[in-house]
Amino acid sequence: MVDGLIIDIRNITAKDLPTVGNKAANLARLMSSGFSVPDGFCLSAEAYWQALVQGHRGKELGDLLRNIDPGHAERVRDIAHAISELFDKVSIPDEMAGKIKNKYRSGFTDNDLAAVRSSATAEDLPGLSFAGQYDSFLNLRGADDILPAIKKVWASLWSERAIVYREKNGIRQDDLAMAVIIQRMVPADVSGVAFTAHPVSGDRGSILINAVRGLGEELVSGKTKPDQYQIIKGSFQIEKDLSGNEPLLSDGRIKELTGIALKIEKLFGCPQDIEWAFNKDKFYILQSRNITAAENNQPPFPVIWGNTATREILKNTPVYWSNWNTRENMPYPLKPLSWSFFNDFLVPAINRAIWGVAPGSPIYHYSHIIDLVNGRTYWNMNLLYGHPLFRRIMRPIMGRIDHEATVFFEKAYHNGDLRPAALPINPWQKMIVAATALKCYLGFPWFMSLKQIYRQCDEYWVLADQYDATPLEGKSSRDLLEEARLFGFVTARYAFPLLFIASKAVMAFDVIKRLTGEWPGFRYEDLMLGIKGNKTTEAALELFKLSRMPETVRGIFERSDVSRCEEFETALAKYPEGQDYLARVNKFLDAYGHRGMKDLDMGYPSWGEDRSYVYQMIKSYLQFGPGDIDPIKQFEQSVARRRQLIKTAKERLSKNPGDRILPVRRWLFQKMADVIHDCLPLRENEKFYGIRCFPGSRRIVLEIGRRYCEKGLLDDRQDIFYLTVGEIMDIESGRFPETGNIKQFLQKRKDDWQSQVDSDPPFILRSDGRQWRNTNQKPQEGNVLRGVGASSGRATGRARIIRDPSQARLFNKGEILVAPYTEPGWAPLFLMAKALVMEVGGALCHGAIVAREYGIPAVVGVNRATSEIKDGDQITVDGSSGEVIINK
Repeated sequence: MVDGLIIDIRNITAKDLPTVGNKAANLARLMSSGFSVPDGFCLSAEAYWQALVQGHRGKELGDLLRNIDPGHAERVRDIAHAISELFDKVSIPDEMAGKIKNKYRSGFTDNDLAAVRSSATAEDLPGLSFAGQYDSFLNLRGADDILPAIKKVWASLWSERAIVYREKNGIRQDDLAMAVIIQRMVPADVSGVAFTAHPVSGDRGSILINAVRGLGEELVSGKTKPDQYQIIKGSFQIEKDLSGNEPLLSDGRIKELTGIALKIEKLFGCPQDIEWAFNKDKFYILQSRNITAAENNQPPFPVIWGNTATREILKNTPVYWSNWNTRENMPYPLKPLSWSFFNDFLVPAINRAIWGVAPGSPIYHYSHIIDLVNGRTYWNMNLLYGHPLFRRIMRPIMGRIDHEATVFFEKAYHNGDLRPAALPINPWQKMIVAATALKCYLGFPWFMSLKQIYRQCDEYWVLADQYDATPLEGKSSRDLLEEARLFGFVTARYAFPLLFIASKAVMAFDVIKRLTGEWPGFRYEDLMLGIKGNKTTEAALELFKLSRMPETVRGIFERSDVSRCEEFETALAKYPEGQDYLARVNKFLDAYGHRGMKDLDMGYPSWGEDRSYVYQMIKSYLQFGPGDIDPIKQFEQSVARRRQLIKTAKERLSKNPGDRILPVRRWLFQKMADVIHDCLPLRENEKFYGIRCFPGSRRIVLEIGRRYCEKGLLDDRQDIFYLTVGEIMDIESGRFPETGNIKQFLQKRKDDWQSQVDSDPPFILRSDGRQWRNTNQKPQEGNVLRGVGASSGRATGRARIIRDPSQARLFNKGEILVAPYTEPGWAPLFLMAKALVMEVGGALCHGAIVAREYGIPAVVGVNRATSEIKDGDQITVDGSSGEVIINK
């Protein structure tokens, strides 16, 4: 360094940072790491101070700075103008000017062009980039042009925009100084910027490159439209938005620049904003600074993470969320307590039951694989694909349940767009996790008979009945919640292994396909027709049987408003036939009353608590007349079709002389058909038994709500569902910060929840807010919509759009049900439907299973069906081809 004033960029070290500024220090670090950085030198901040002191302008500057008032824009403007005039009067001392000229002439020729750039001691700070706040000057020729430019760079430290920027970000105005960089200009053919994370959202999964012809000044000033290239980090896949007909950089050059940018990001340890220039087959780096937006990589929508540990391991990558499966089972926003109960009580219990994952497990904090995104449950797909257990189980299941999700995420995974979460566990810990999970698997009732499995389910039912009758008096609210938490473990132990046993049906299905070589025209899905034992189907059929009633009872139904349950039941009880009928209803509710219209959200009453939906469906079933095939007979017809299909298949497997002598294939086919028959219903039954804990838990929660009403904390005990388990615990311990303002707090919660109800949930969300584009969507061809054929047959009829089971009263017998999704609470509607069209799902989704069992044609996964089809349209549903024809 020359007298502490001048230093070559290549000689700058970390100790020089206070006097050369971050920009110069970063260039030196890049140069020493082997990156191509234009040569030059730095005039330190000491030169700035010397010029002020020797020119006797330091006190005058200090006086002006003390008068800055950020609340008065005109005063700031006047002071900035005064400082600019002050620097016009500042002279670079003769000795300093001579040293600068000598240094310049020793490194630059007469033909070289130079750039004079700022490097303030407060620039490119953590969280603040200072981009565009200070001035730079380009295309300068000769030492005489350099000196005036240095003064202008010094003065830009006190421009109006720089003063306001610092005030806004809480940076003190005193003790600031400006170093100046003098560099050789690169005669750029193309130049631009490269962001190794999205500059607004902070998405770190891709690189964004902007490129313009020539120098980059027009890009920075916004005077020209650049080429824009987005490159996926994992795969180097390129998306282009061109400013002209031809790209300014070839794919090879784009990938070369991407590689350079990734190395720079690695060097600095965080996402970078990089200025670059390209000349004569070579990239030059002109500047690199931290991207401030990337330091706060927050999604543009509210996210409640299943576990905050997931957020930490995914903070450097874009997160994908998808509501595959949950858009059918939990398509509505969950009330805060329902989410909290599910996430805080049930998820740990389920993970312990199926994986053996308990506190202390290496993956305990990384096994909450569902997050609450804008009020709705979404699978965290990065975690699902990175989890050592979930990825092996859930990916095959996803393929069976939701074809659309599988196609998209497998493609995103293989092209590097979806980056699996890297769990911080070592190989030894992975072995422990695998061994523990295997031990749990071996404990599942894999080889139990159905009779033994349902005996265990009956044991659980007795325990659930006892839980429903839990004494509430004399127990604290904390103790009651603890009882709910502990019964979650009981529920998980009995119910959730059924889902894995159901997977035997999927494997049996695959064996049959391999065994037969996938015969052309053979409807393999029909092997799932009319299977008894499905509790969802069973409930709907039992409900239909309640529509068979004495004339006295029928008359009361027909002239009553059945939604007013107490009045209606009082009218029934006046007659002996009515009393007998109420006993039948109670028996039905004893078996199925824990179900509801939104039965996976315990914030809503079950059928047993609010019977109005049950009575409305029974009244709808009265439309069936003597000439109609009732659903019970229709179900038996489906049973007969399945048996005939099995018989036909066995006959085909007996045509070969070898098969007649040794009928192994026929025997195996029958065995696999039996496995499908026995195990497939368990997929629905796992849910049936899994929610059996909700009535008892809801009773506990409403008791706490009643107590809070007595204390004046709530106006209605139902408001308790807008708190979380943790918040109730805080209220009980006196740590809840909003106790004195709880009603206003809950009103805000209600308003937020209602706005979520009114929103249209996307199928896929990204943490950077990037919109999902369904490139795999089957195109609409004229009046034909395409989806997945889920239940064979063909039917034509009037379409009825039903978006929510509360609209069931609008549905008439013989109409075609068109819905965004269906869940178990919808099953009674299927009995009246001629066919089903659904926007989501695959061959094993709930709607497909129930449609097959009732023998009605179904097409699922029909994108925008509820928009393209209008109420009253005549449509034809072909469950074999997967087509829905809108008849004009």
